[in-house]
Amino acid sequence: MWKRIVPSAVALLVALLAVPGASSAQEEKPAEFAAPEMAEMMAAGAPGEMHKILEKTVGTWDVTVKAWMDPASPPMEMTGVAKTEMIMGGRYAAERVDSEFMGMPFEGLGITGYNQAAERFESTWIDNMSTTLFTYTGNLEGDDLTLSGSFKDPMSGETVMQRSVLTFVDADHYMVRGYETRGGEERMTMEIHYMRAN
Repeated sequence: MWKRIVPSAVALLVALLAVPGASSAQEEKPAEFAAPEMAEMMAAGAPGEMHKILEKTVGTWDVTVKAWMDPASPPMEMTGVAKTEMIMGGRYAAERVDSEFMGMPFEGLGITGYNQAAERFESTWIDNMSTTLFTYTGNLEGDDLTLSGSFKDPMSGETVMQRSVLTFVDADHYMVRGYETRGGEERMTMEIHYMRAN
């Protein structure tokens, strides 16, 4: 992550220093308006309309999960608590999940944002039962937020395509359906309901 952050920060600093009078104590004009390219950079880095969609997930939620390991078998079910907050000045939604899976403590962390420059949502997920950093990208499809990515299955060695669809039911309830594609066939493997906690 630092390899991405440092070059962009250095580029921003160099651009500021390259603007005549930008570092002058007598110059009172805000740096972001000192040059047109800086204004564009500042606009791309500011939260926008799409970030308001992520704000709908902020709060503490009671979570109910159904997971299908085998489509012919009944789903495994578990419950937990998810806490989501906006971080970095409203640019990202950070979700922490605490639950149990197969009798063991489960914790997960997801970060989702909207990349203004690339015009897409971007998301990551990590948890204490995997060493994979899952990454997803996507956009709105109607009112639903659809994100897609892939991962390598440690059991089969197969690269599995994943797709998740977030649907807002109302202000106090949203759901996420997860799909996987194996052997060229996509099937739903997970359904998560978020109910706002009192």
